[in-house]
Amino acid sequence: MDTVIIDKLSDLDDVALIDDAPFSETGTRKSVQGTDGLDLIQSVFLNRDEMGRCDWRDISVLKKLMKCGASDIPLDLQSWTEVIHVDDRRDYKRAIASLAWEGARIVKRYRIQRSDLTWLWVEETAERLSEDAEFHTRAIIRDVSHEVKGDANIAWRARHDDVTGCLNKTAFSGALETLLALSKRLDTQGSVFRIRLTNLDNIHRVYGFEAGKIILEAVCERLRDLVRAPDSLGVDGETDFLLAVIALTGVDSDPEKLKARLDKALSYLPFVTPFGRIKIDLDISYVQFSDTSEASLSAEAIIQKTFTALEPQIEAENDASDAAHTDGFEPHIEHHDITKGDIISALNERRISLAYQPIVHARTGELHHYECLLRLRKDDGTLESAGQLIMAAETLGLVHWLDRRALEIATKTLIEKPSLKLALNVSAVTLTSDKARDGYLESLKALGHNAGQVTLELTETAALNDPTKASAFSTAVRALGCEFSIDDFGSGHTSFRNLMAIEAETIKIDGSLIQGIATTPQMQNFVRMMVDLAQTFSVKTVAEMVEDQADAVLLRRLGVDYLQGYLFGMPSATPNYKA
Repeated sequence: MDTVIIDKLSDLDDVALIDDAPFSETGTRKSVQGTDGLDLIQSVFLNRDEMGRCDWRDISVLKKLMKCGASDIPLDLQSWTEVIHVDDRRDYKRAIASLAWEGARIVKRYRIQRSDLTWLWVEETAERLSEDAEFHTRAIIRDVSHEVKGDANIAWRARHDDVTGCLNKTAFSGALETLLALSKRLDTQGSVFRIRLTNLDNIHRVYGFEAGKIILEAVCERLRDLVRAPDSLGVDGETDFLLAVIALTGVDSDPEKLKARLDKALSYLPFVTPFGRIKIDLDISYVQFSDTSEASLSAEAIIQKTFTALEPQIEAENDASDAAHTDGFEPHIEHHDITKGDIISALNERRISLAYQPIVHARTGELHHYECLLRLRKDDGTLESAGQLIMAAETLGLVHWLDRRALEIATKTLIEKPSLKLALNVSAVTLTSDKARDGYLESLKALGHNAGQVTLELTETAALNDPTKASAFSTAVRALGCEFSIDDFGSGHTSFRNLMAIEAETIKIDGSLIQGIATTPQMQNFVRMMVDLAQTFSVKTVAEMVEDQADAVLLRRLGVDYLQGYLFGMPSATPNYKA
């Protein structure tokens, strides 16, 4: 049996019930990191065989954890399940049942009853071993009562959003009912605002989901600065914030003025993030309540009216945008503050460059190729993500120019280092515009034999918006020797069969399905299904946004071919990956 090396005990998210070496099938278990050695007594290791029989690695630790004698120790899964709280038992059984294949892993919190009849919160991390192992499951169970902090913490999580900490929709509705009653008693007016982040999907696509999380947290903080008791702040879904205010006075006595102040506070200045300065786009609606008929509406009805109120506003914005195009004017990009001239200047001044992020073989960790990501050089010489520029270029219909610039730089890189393999992103405009497509294909032809070193990536959404042109483009680039890949696979709503009609050699699984997969059985099953289907069609798979060692090992066991993410390397100005 492997030796368990314990440095510190605290956070079982860091307990690696996996191999220590990232790409080796053998090795001792990874050290447990995070708290002081006094917590050693709080955790117990366990193996279970196929019959559910338990092999506790240290009986004395288990006896202290359960406050029991040797005769009361659970010797099998059934006996252990019986000490679990009846409210947690069903979920626990479901979690254990999900350990149905090699490499499956769960992290589950539940309550157990000790021999002194007290209840203890524990957390179990378990992993299914290979079929030929003597024990089919190994686990570690630890006392987390100090983390759970009783029912108060559970109640808080039931009422609040995990990302922002704001009230969730149900809790906000209850708070709004209280405000409605207070408004009626005080004979005063109030309003409920719905604030929608309309470009969050773009932020996720260009900067990643971590950037989107940072933006949501930052927006929440700015809104909290505007909230005064007894006003209330909540969220409805991923993109919508809800704000209820009563007794408006001073500069905010008019809801229209408060709406303008909210818009300015949130969208006027960009948010400073590790990914650069990011601005957000907003749509804001509101519904007033006072001694009018609105006072008789329920909180749920008022919340729904804020949702409905956004629709005419969005339609009007779309109509205005269409009219601008009809009149021959370029649309105004208030969010980006980037014009057509800015894009042309960045291109002419050679301030657009590439950063290279490695994509490695899942089993060996050796480099397979690099994805080329656009970077923008600022006036002070520093480089930042070109995300804002890309979003503006997409809106202005100029993003295909950035595609051509990326191909131009990649061509020079391949001439200098012909052994490299590079992946380039292609926009929907390059795909659908005859002129842009033909120009791009001519540049690819100029690569000659180096075209075989290039993979072109097209997002799933872009591919399926016009599958006929996507298929024709795929055929044309593969005829030149390039490979074709579908990016962000799994983020759209389509069938695998439709995508395979485009004949891609590779699919890149969307990062939202990858992060945290080692502890999320539902995502494990979904990704495993995608990998099985891809193998059926002889299509390679890439998992993006891999940032955790446990996720990497789990993905390797699922059969994913290549891995990409900060765990293997940040995008750098030169392709210099070393395994």
